[in-house]
Amino acid sequence: MALWYAPVAAGAILGGQYLGVGGSITDTISKMGDMFYGQEVQFAQEVVAAKDDQELTKVLASSMDEVIPATVSEFKKDELPEMRKLASGELTKAQDIKNLAANISTWEVFKESFSMMTWVFVFLGIFTVYRLPSTATAE
Repeated sequence: MALWYAPVAAGAILGGQYLGVGGSITDTISKMGDMFYGQEVQFAQEVVAAKDDQELTKVLASSMDEVIPATVSEFKKDELPEMRKLASGELTKAQDIKNLAANISTWEVFKESFSMMTWVFVFLGIFTVYRLPSTATAE
């Protein structure tokens, strides 16, 4: 019977970590959205106000390490429509935060959160639940 306790303990520990990561992501994204929304809108207004590729390159250079013509054309194709919505106020802060959250995978963050301490706690949890039934029946 004690063999069933080990996977349950490991599942509980890892499940708790997964749920904790999910909650952390939600809180962090919300705080980041509150902090940076105004800056994003200002940047989007500067991008939209750029009259030509040379001005757009200067604006992009303020936020990127290197701007090449391919970067500008990709930006215009992929990002500019979203920037126009943000600059005009069509994209609200809540929608912006929702879009940001959609780009972050809880599973990927969960995998990256694994460390040696995770395995230590899984081992301790399994060891503890395995020992509980065996010590309870010995008394």
